[in-house]
Amino acid sequence: MDGRRFRLNMTLDLGPDPYREDSWADRAVAVGDCALRVISGVPRCVAVEHRPYDGDRALQVQRRIREVRGATPSESGPAVLYGMYAGVVSPGRVRVGDRVALTS
Repeated sequence: MDGRRFRLNMTLDLGPDPYREDSWADRAVAVGDCALRVISGVPRCVAVEHRPYDGDRALQVQRRIREVRGATPSESGPAVLYGMYAGVVSPGRVRVGDRVALTS
């Protein structure tokens, strides 16, 4: 699936354990020279339903996420979560292939 559907600023390869980042809320993460604080899960809106280059909606992305993950608890009740919000604690350069590490 075209990753542009999710409008992510950063995509991490965390290996074979899916959704490991779900447990990182309120944790500090170092990516390259940048320090981040993970905030919470991202509730997916209907924008993910539209294929970026032509708007096609045949894939039904929210339904597929819910089938794979189930409804995920969030601050506003059960939601279709995919990805995590994070804030910058200390800005720095991030490059493709940089190490990702929990720092606290």
